Amino acid sequence: MEINIEQTPYETGPVESLSEALLAFVEAYDKLQTAINHAIEGQEVEAVQERYFVRFRETLKLTMYGPVSPQGESRASLSLYEIGVVYFPGAHKYSIHKGKLEKALRLRGDDIQALFVQHDGLLPRLCEILPEFLEYEPPEEVYAVALRFLNECRRLTAMWV
Repeated sequence: MEINIEQTPYETGPVESLSEALLAFVEAYDKLQTAINHAIEGQEVEAVQERYFVRFRETLKLTMYGPVSPQGESRASLSLYEIGVVYFPGAHKYSIHKGKLEKALRLRGDDIQALFVQHDGLLPRLCEILPEFLEYEPPEEVYAVALRFLNECRRLTAMWV
């Protein structure tokens, strides 16, 4: 059965604010990383597919870690860390410092928008690599979680556009 990813309905819960949407985005990312790790460790994927999964997992991490330089003069680059979204390698999870995130949204809203939606921002890059991964036909559990993360990316994009 072929699924047109561009026409897949959003399967996300309602949110009241941008802050809540960012929390849902981070949670969906963590679930995707966990699903990929379980598929690799549980040997649910063949050797060739395992190499692809490992590469994809690393590409996701690099995309999420990377800073983005907002367009315009004298605007410092920004990453998730600066807005209170911190990765803990030992736990393989992100954690959000809600106070720091709320303050960043108030004081650097335009820069945060650039971090996520400008042409080289997180969401355009994620919305490019996730459909490619889904077309590779990962196991059903990984597919569902990856699609959910893609939907969270699309929802965040829609909140700023």
